[in-house]
Amino acid sequence: MRTRKRNEGTALIFAIAVLAILSIGTSVLWQQLHRNLDQHRMAWHQEQVFLIAEAGLESALAQLQHGPADYDGEAQVAVGSGHFTVVVTPGDGTGHYRLRSTGRLEHAAYRYDVVTLSATVRLSPAGDLIAYAWHIDRKGAPL
Repeated sequence: MRTRKRNEGTALIFAIAVLAILSIGTSVLWQQLHRNLDQHRMAWHQEQVFLIAEAGLESALAQLQHGPADYDGEAQVAVGSGHFTVVVTPGDGTGHYRLRSTGRLEHAAYRYDVVTLSATVRLSPAGDLIAYAWHIDRKGAPL
C-alpha cells in the first residue's frame, strides 16, 4: 500500500511537465510566426513606398518632357496607398535637371514607410531623354 501512495502524484507531475513543454513550444512558435509576419509586412511596405517614390520621378520626367518649362515639382500627389512629393531643380546646362521624390505611405508608422529617390536627368531640346540615373537617397531627411 505504501508504494501505491507514492506513485499517485507521479501522473499529475508528468502531466504538468508535458503541459509546460507544450506551452513553451507554442510560445516559441507564436513568436516565430509573429516575426515572419512583421518581416513580410515590412517588405511589402518597402516595395509599396519605393513604387510611390518612383511614380514621382516618372511623373516629373513626363512633365519635363511634355509640360511647362518652369515645372519645379509637385506636393502630396496621391498614388495608391500613399503619396509622393517631388522637387525639380535645374542642373548644370540646358536640359539638365535634378529630381528628388519622396514616397510616403498614408499612415506611415515605421521608418521604412518613407523613401526618397534622387535622379539626374538630361533631355534634348526636343524633350527626348538622353541620360537618366537614379539612386535611393540615404542622406538627409525625406521631403
